[in-house]
Amino acid sequence: MEKRKANMRKSADGLKKIEEESKKYLKAEKESTIEEFRKCVFEEVFRKKLGYDCASSLKWSVEQQVYIINDKLKIQITFDEVNERSVVNRLFRDYTEEGVKDSIAEWGIVVSLKGIWLFNNNIGKGQSDFQSKKTVLEIIYGKNSDQYYFDFLSYNNILGIEPNTYFFKDIVEYKNCYYKGSEKSWSAYSSALKRFLKYCSIDIGKWYLKSETNNVYDTIELTDFYSYIEKKTKLEKENTLKNVFFYIKDFMCCMSEKSAFDISTKTMLDGFSKILKQDERQNVINLGKLKKAIQYLETGKNKERDVAMFLMELSFGLERRKLRFLKWRENFDWNNDGNIKEKLKLEEKEIRMPEELIKALQRLKALGVSGDYVFYRTKDNGKEPMREDVINDVFSKLIRIDPNDEYYKALTPANIRASLVRYLLEQGESLEKIIYLMNIEIWNLGNYISLKDIDYIVEQRKEKESHPMEEFFEKLK
Repeated sequence: MEKRKANMRKSADGLKKIEEESKKYLKAEKESTIEEFRKCVFEEVFRKKLGYDCASSLKWSVEQQVYIINDKLKIQITFDEVNERSVVNRLFRDYTEEGVKDSIAEWGIVVSLKGIWLFNNNIGKGQSDFQSKKTVLEIIYGKNSDQYYFDFLSYNNILGIEPNTYFFKDIVEYKNCYYKGSEKSWSAYSSALKRFLKYCSIDIGKWYLKSETNNVYDTIELTDFYSYIEKKTKLEKENTLKNVFFYIKDFMCCMSEKSAFDISTKTMLDGFSKILKQDERQNVINLGKLKKAIQYLETGKNKERDVAMFLMELSFGLERRKLRFLKWRENFDWNNDGNIKEKLKLEEKEIRMPEELIKALQRLKALGVSGDYVFYRTKDNGKEPMREDVINDVFSKLIRIDPNDEYYKALTPANIRASLVRYLLEQGESLEKIIYLMNIEIWNLGNYISLKDIDYIVEQRKEKESHPMEEFFEKLK
């Protein structure tokens, strides 16, 4: 998660860079400076900050004056005014010796001196009088337009393994084909949907996945909405909460036949109140029951992988996204005898691992599964990371140990992470060491432990009664 946030900060710097460069060229001679502007934007921003160095194929089309990425995306950098119709007509055409033909590219990005536009050539058309046609995002420099979503122009979000930009394509398609409100109201709908889906994809890791058998919208729950409201908004009035839910509900019901959002606003409000009143984080650090959980995992088909993952979670409280992307070569060093060294390399830090975790990782590595991901998809497919829903399955199957014990239902990565903070504090570990070990942002600490919890833990310790500044004050005399 922290890596993703770092990438987002890098992307934000990229947008600022493009804005600054655009101002330089606004009054410049087109012929003499377009190449310089193009090179700066593409090389300094798209390659270095938005990850386009990862592209398997990157070509420059002299005829069209565009960069072509994996034959699926065209990027045009221009001094010309941007008109959707004329730009799209040119962008999604290929000029060959045989003549002009429809391009196989689905996506198009146009960078001008006034803004950045993202287009999609496969957006469905409807009967709406104010359709967006093919425009997905529109970033106008200096205005509070879609700048908040600049990171979704990255290679990974459009063409990579996390194609989350498709969420925004779906929003436009919904507007064109299903939305029944007025043009005046669309801005509120659009804003609510973009913010919520950004939270779902970036903050809680529900990547875009939509096929005949899998639909990401089926996995988005009411609890995700409640979490979004609590953590990302400052809504205080009931009517405002109702409105936001109304905007999101219709879209979700269009996107999923199984949508959990197909309820009344009253039911939503009742559920929201219950969620706020209960403590979502249950303490799961229970030695006896954790032993049973490990013993159960040791009987499974992928026992080496699952046990190592479970111990990794107990050691560092990693978010599921970080678990998925751990790599043998990137995150570990090795002794000459082929054994794993004692430290985990994570977020530019090297952190000592427990001995039992090292042993579990060694057993996992000894299986010889091809690929660099520690927690692989399957033994036959080690080149892809374990899916997030599979991680959920590993933890959810622990309920079989005792279906009547609510503890095993609560044994989730999120609860382990929160419980680990409290447990380490109770063991006398310093807060700064815990923050370092678990890579917790200071601003996010309140999600894991409250002041009330800290008060209780400190009171339980038999600390000397004198004030910690007592000795300092003596020196001040």
